[in-house]
Amino acid sequence: MASTDSPLEYRVTVGSALGIFSIGFLTAGLLLAVGLLSRPTSYFPMILAAGILAFLQRLRYMSVRLGHDALHVRSFLHEVSIPWSESVAVSRAAERSFTASRLYGPATLEFVSPTATARINFRLYPFGCTEAIMARAVAAGWKVVDL
Repeated sequence: MASTDSPLEYRVTVGSALGIFSIGFLTAGLLLAVGLLSRPTSYFPMILAAGILAFLQRLRYMSVRLGHDALHVRSFLHEVSIPWSESVAVSRAAERSFTASRLYGPATLEFVSPTATARINFRLYPFGCTEAIMARAVAAGWKVVDL
């Protein structure tokens, strides 16, 4: 195992998120087949297939990096950095409110600091990502709430 001083980066891969990638590729393939085989040729299913493939490509750019000075989270829409020196509360995102419980599953943790909030769905990342982040968070003195 690497020391806590070396930066670690975890990315969403086809292997770590096999379910979402396989369903996405299957759906895109079926939509593409429907669009090509229909007479007259229907472009709407092919546009939907291209949108699904673009979504899957964008999903591969999501990452979590444990840097020397901060936790860097690149999500689907934005990028957040939370310094290790800040006071941070770590909790399950689904336990925040009724609406949050409908949006986030039990594997999604929320990191709340005075300057930023990051939510990480650990089902998308390789094994060991959760353990590495939580070990670093406890070493930094972050408040971990009932996990």
